[in-house]
Amino acid sequence: MSVDELHSLLESLSAQLGSSLVLDDAEQQLIAHTGHVGPVDDIRRNSILGRGAQPDVRRWFEQWGIRDAVIPIRTPEDPIAGIRARWCIPVRHGGELLGLVSAFDDGQVTDEALAAAMNSADQLASVLFRRRLAERTDAELVRHMMLRAGPPDNLADAYPRRGHIAVVLIGYHDDVEPDSQMMADLAAATRHAADTFPRGTAPSGDIGGLIAAIIPIHREVDTEPATRFAEIALRTVSRNSLSAPISAGISSGSWTPSTASTAYTEARQALRVGRCVPRHSPIAAWNDIGAYRTLLTIPPINSHDNRIDPRVQVLHQHAELARTAEEFLDHAGDAQATAEHLIIHRSTLYQRLSRIEQLCNLDLQHSGDDRLVAHLGLRLLRLAPT
Repeated sequence: MSVDELHSLLESLSAQLGSSLVLDDAEQQLIAHTGHVGPVDDIRRNSILGRGAQPDVRRWFEQWGIRDAVIPIRTPEDPIAGIRARWCIPVRHGGELLGLVSAFDDGQVTDEALAAAMNSADQLASVLFRRRLAERTDAELVRHMMLRAGPPDNLADAYPRRGHIAVVLIGYHDDVEPDSQMMADLAAATRHAADTFPRGTAPSGDIGGLIAAIIPIHREVDTEPATRFAEIALRTVSRNSLSAPISAGISSGSWTPSTASTAYTEARQALRVGRCVPRHSPIAAWNDIGAYRTLLTIPPINSHDNRIDPRVQVLHQHAELARTAEEFLDHAGDAQATAEHLIIHRSTLYQRLSRIEQLCNLDLQHSGDDRLVAHLGLRLLRLAPT
């Protein structure tokens, strides 16, 4: 898809209609917009800033039948909600809705302008159809590189970069069942994050309900571009998915396109940590998860597994004490730092540690072995399936 071609068509249409325009996809996720011509309402401003409409705003517009429209539909103003009247112009290819152009209407939009707008919509449809094909190609490339043991034969032609790459994997938490709209939000957010990279170098695709992306990095030890990608994507999707818990996992940068499947495995493991370990949420990087890299090699356990010391099983049943123990151990036994992190007085911390010793027979202040047993056990329980 030519971005210049897309913006040229929108600017021309904006001049015809005498209004600034927003082009959304069929799920009301922002694709492009023109500069402001006159005042805008909060709905448009928030849509541009959030890269798409909020769920309640989507429903408000959909009640007027915009998803089924084949001709422009004028949606009324709603002064209480701060919504100005606008025309919603469907962009269809082969009958399929690919996008919607919205234009404010303060009485300046004529029938002739709307007729011309439909001609422009046909041209936009061709551009968006090519965009759809490019996205599908990217998704197939990503799935092939991640799930195949070896590199595709034509990888040199399929992926344009030869240096190191990292894989970013983004998904909602296990206790969230994302619907199609939430997955569309996630896919749109990753495409937006990809816009900050050279064209074609950050392809993404859906793999089993997760969005995976290949990110080019400059040096093996520097995965900052992947972290930046994840931050942009999470920030964008969180605005539009009712704050459903979402995390990202990032592989190391030790890999090249031909070893993307190994990077994908690292990213999946890091994502698992990001979903269940608060201190590594919402973005967990393989390079930063420390001992969890080893713990992830242990088959999943549950709270009654005999591989967990019985004393730790007792501790795990007391949420406040377990969290206190975990923070104390994560802070290497530093009482002052632990108390500050938990926002409690140091004497309260010592009382809890004493309670742990009495209840669980775990001396976390003086016994190195008890510390190790508790730390390993609590971390393994963090990884336990919910």
